[in-house]
Amino acid sequence: MLQDTQDKSYFQQYKIILLGNSHVGKSSILTRFTKDEFHTVTTSTQGQEFASKNVEVEGKIIKAQIWDTAGQEKFQAMANIFYKGAVGALITYDITDRESFEKIDKWYQELKTYSEKNFIVIMLVGNKSDMNDKRQVSKDEGVKWAEQNKMGFFETSAKDGSNIEFTFQKLIEQIYGLMVKKSQISEVPQQGMQSVIIDHKTQKAADDKKQSDKKKKKCCTIF
Repeated sequence: MLQDTQDKSYFQQYKIILLGNSHVGKSSILTRFTKDEFHTVTTSTQGQEFASKNVEVEGKIIKAQIWDTAGQEKFQAMANIFYKGAVGALITYDITDRESFEKIDKWYQELKTYSEKNFIVIMLVGNKSDMNDKRQVSKDEGVKWAEQNKMGFFETSAKDGSNIEFTFQKLIEQIYGLMVKKSQISEVPQQGMQSVIIDHKTQKAADDKKQSDKKKKKCCTIF
């Protein structure tokens, strides 16, 4: 199990979980985000591991505790511990592995099954964007699935770092926003999860859509 990488005081702590098949690069995403490192030779996660990183949001320090777990079925007995207390999730697939994309529905259903009945911010991540010449899943397919399930989408590369920091920053900002809202409301609906839309396009496009999004009032879905 990895240790916390930072010990500074923080305003809030968020548990974020990484979901997906084995070999999609979840451990590499974890290591790139928390240590800014990439290891060419890695082994499959055995059980669970986590590491932490402090992120600044609106002038406050948020401690993001990122959890990775083995994708193999034999480790599903740990699911309750893994999902407990999570407020954010990245459903991850490998753009060079068609099967890993076809299994994201399974991971999404498992997330809905095991997550506690509170909000959880979810994003879809297509990893290994540096291997575009071996792509088996088009970007449009990722965009379509994410839009159908009302969640954000990014393609990332743990190898060269593309979009790793940005993806986590956006996820944490959305969690923070909901935490602030929750603290201002005496009672939060407890019907299930919320899957929050985070624009998968450029930040400019996201800014351009703010007004229209407010009118549509489709920022989240409650299951």
